[in-house]
Amino acid sequence: MPGPTTIVARTTIDAPPDVVWALASDTARYAEWVENTLTVLRTDGTAGPGVTMEERTRVAGPWTAVTRWRVTEWDPPHRQVHEGEGLALASHMAVIIEVAPAGAGTLFTLTLRYAARFGALGAAIDRVIRGSIARSQARSVQAFGAMVNASAGG
Repeated sequence: MPGPTTIVARTTIDAPPDVVWALASDTARYAEWVENTLTVLRTDGTAGPGVTMEERTRVAGPWTAVTRWRVTEWDPPHRQVHEGEGLALASHMAVIIEVAPAGAGTLFTLTLRYAARFGALGAAIDRVIRGSIARSQARSVQAFGAMVNASAGG
């Protein structure tokens, strides 16, 4: 059985870590920068221990799903982990957000980790779509950087 898939995207943002952390914790705004989040359907509010949210997620083309997320790790202002469920082809989903000082700015890292379901068939599908997911992840961190800069007036 194949191991989990891990996709990492990062960018350096010209803003202090506390500003980046605050926006990364604003779950109501995820649809503004996470490419495959079409809309946030419900959120308990700002990310923190145990906070939950639901979103409509683009899976592929017109195929969408409702995914549910819970913050399971919280180490402000450095790392937060959101564990999720709701995608038929994936299990053990986690989104890891990390913020670290980088000179005068901030290194923002967004990691997606999941396990493909359905054995060899699921692993084959994952190999086909993994590149698309990685490109989407890269566009999401760039959109996040732009959102931070716009919010900071930069």
